[in-house]
Amino acid sequence: MAKSRRRKTMSNKRSVAKYLQIIPAIAMLVGAGLWVKDRLPSLSSSAPSTATREAQVFTNLGKERRVMVVPNFLPSDLAEAWYAALRDAAAGTGINGSNAAISPWIYTTNNNGTTAEGGSNAKVRSRTRIPARRRAARELQAANQFAYSKWELERNHTVFTQTKRHFERGATRKAVRSLVAKLTAGSGHAEPALSKKLADLFVTWYRAGDFLSPHQDFYSGTVAFVLNLARGARGEAWKPEYGGSLAFVCEEEGKQAAWCNQIQPTFNTLVLFRTRSLVPTGGGSVQEYQQHQQGPMHSVAPVLDAVETDSFYRFALTGWFEEESIVLSEHDKAERAKTRSRGESGSTLKDEV
Repeated sequence: MAKSRRRKTMSNKRSVAKYLQIIPAIAMLVGAGLWVKDRLPSLSSSAPSTATREAQVFTNLGKERRVMVVPNFLPSDLAEAWYAALRDAAAGTGINGSNAAISPWIYTTNNNGTTAEGGSNAKVRSRTRIPARRRAARELQAANQFAYSKWELERNHTVFTQTKRHFERGATRKAVRSLVAKLTAGSGHAEPALSKKLADLFVTWYRAGDFLSPHQDFYSGTVAFVLNLARGARGEAWKPEYGGSLAFVCEEEGKQAAWCNQIQPTFNTLVLFRTRSLVPTGGGSVQEYQQHQQGPMHSVAPVLDAVETDSFYRFALTGWFEEESIVLSEHDKAERAKTRSRGESGSTLKDEV
């Protein structure tokens, strides 16, 4: 009897030991996003119309520029699944690069560790020289040059691939086009068809000290969207004192342009706007659009240190749709390429959209 109990105890100890051995592997799978169910819950039949009814449109930006804010854009189970996966992927990622080699988050700037290139559009996604690049970003910002500091998710991560598939689905594109039609209502122009593929996409994490300088997404695509998945680890809503708001410039006739419409990164809220207005012909090169009207100037305010100690996460999914009728000249293509990522050697990354 005693021998039987000893054998059972030894067997239990071996089982526990085996379990403990696989815990690091489980953690790596979770961090890599491989445990996120590879499914896309479809938008319910009422989701697009409900989103359209609840959408808020800011019209005080001047020159026919408008911004739309849409709450509860994603099905709640999908928003929760993506947030959980992003938070798991963030575990152990040091703000100055510790564990960078195994993290799916890549520090992203528009400098390579110096301010020599000025406020270039060229994106650098790299796991090296993080402190130097962070300093250079802040120096560029202080000099009123275009700069940013943020983290982007690897493009083979499940959340990135699901985001791309979800926004390129027919139902989602239909919902977005419906929202864009409301956004441009009264402009006198028919809304052009949107591309079936996104012009660009990235998943971002703004940490303490990260920011995005004022800019216009002119070459990135025609319709820009930002889907916020920001909140605390225990489900708390984002607090304004954490910074990180998305701000737009208002240009009222006869008045000096000023920052307005400080939009907080509320969980599962979509922000939508045109990067250039509709032209009478409904098509043409980006230069023709530029002569007509550029979209609103916007920025992301610096995120404050409290997000780290309070365990809050400012995640966002940012992308652009293009119009099917758009014609890109070689100059247009070159400018758009600058906004895409380049790796350690300076070459274009292979995992671009």
